Amino acid sequence: MRKKSLALLGLVLTLGSATPALAQTSGRASSPSKTPPPAELAPTIGAFRVVSTPMPMSPGYYGGYPSGDNLISQGTGHSDQLRGFYSQTRQVAPKFLAHDKRLDDDVGVFEDTVREQGDKVLRTMRGPSFGASLRETNRSSNQRLQVLLNEYNDHVHDARKARIAHQSAQKTAEGARFQLQASDADSKECSLLMEKSKAEARKAEVMARVARSDWFLNGVEKLATSLATGGPSAAIAYLGGEIGSATTGALKTAIRETIYASEMETLYQVGLEIEAIDKALAAQRCSKQKATLQQARANLEAKTLDVLLTAGGPVEHRMKAWRTLDLLATLRGRDGKPLATFKELRDYNSQVNTMGRKLFDSVTAYEQFLWQDPISRGDAMLAGVREDKAYVAANAARMDPKGSWRARWGGLEDFFVHYTRWYKAETDRGQVVLELLREGRHLAFVDYVVARSLKELGATVAPEDIIP
Repeated sequence: MRKKSLALLGLVLTLGSATPALAQTSGRASSPSKTPPPAELAPTIGAFRVVSTPMPMSPGYYGGYPSGDNLISQGTGHSDQLRGFYSQTRQVAPKFLAHDKRLDDDVGVFEDTVREQGDKVLRTMRGPSFGASLRETNRSSNQRLQVLLNEYNDHVHDARKARIAHQSAQKTAEGARFQLQASDADSKECSLLMEKSKAEARKAEVMARVARSDWFLNGVEKLATSLATGGPSAAIAYLGGEIGSATTGALKTAIRETIYASEMETLYQVGLEIEAIDKALAAQRCSKQKATLQQARANLEAKTLDVLLTAGGPVEHRMKAWRTLDLLATLRGRDGKPLATFKELRDYNSQVNTMGRKLFDSVTAYEQFLWQDPISRGDAMLAGVREDKAYVAANAARMDPKGSWRARWGGLEDFFVHYTRWYKAETDRGQVVLELLREGRHLAFVDYVVARSLKELGATVAPEDIIP
């Protein structure tokens, strides 16, 4: 195993204790770590050594509000929801461990591929003969080698700029939260309806509707049309699709799957807002705000389209870089043979990208698992526990005069604070990994070799292009 093993952590609450104690309930032992990779490969391996953390397990649940010392009013408050969360998380624990193993295996294969294929490239670059063969090939090709190297490097720089533009579009879309100016009773009622709709929404159900929505599918259509202008083959190869089915339809499928997975958080936030607006538009109490709501919906869709189209920017430039690398691998020197470095680099590019796609799929599956019930309900459970605690505290003289109930379950709020932080860290980490894979960070070693080759030919190379 290449990463810390995933385990399920149980929190054990002892009677009368407000502080949960950690206990390991399941997991696998880590195997010895490998020797450090070569400096040139370390950034790639380090960026994708996916480390998930143990899933906290609910310590228990209360049966309801206290109704005096040692008496419980069964089923009151949020006790039924807490009971369901407790039992359901234990039921899905084996699925968590299955995702753990798949992630661990795919990270290991990815690292092995980077090491094995990268070493083949590095062996061709050792010694003075590397620079000499580059210069000789450049002369015999009438500077064609340097032209192609510059072209590849330009595509990489353009991909980085496109990534910045995309991040800006993401922030704009996620910040476009719609809120009515609740200046009168009608607006206040409408706002409350929308907030209730968002609070009751379940992540997996919202995302399933997003995947079928016109605004998402229209964005995919526009993006596929844009990327297909140079032919779909390179885009499908980069996105990890089947080369044998290099059609515009296959490209749309690859784009839809890739963008949906790597933009889940943004799509969810926008989808949540749009669904709340749609419910408000259908409600009589929001009839006076109809025009404002329709305008807000159109604005959200436009911002989301910008997110989808800018997400294609890094892909488009990586696709062009892919084609340029193929040309570099076939460029022949005076002896009539292709340079060994670029032949091996093309193989590295293809095989690491294939393993990167496999890793992408396993991280996507884990993310989608996290978005399902009950795993995604931590926020709702935390809000319920806090509401119940506040209610009991406000009625302590009647319900809990000796504080026994509060002492026993005081640590439950702490558990759910810990759980929600764990959950956010897991989903955030997964989204970052998916975005980096989509944008080609797993091919950073290819970028480095090209930049190093340019430097050998006497070109000025930006410091960030030489990774180690």
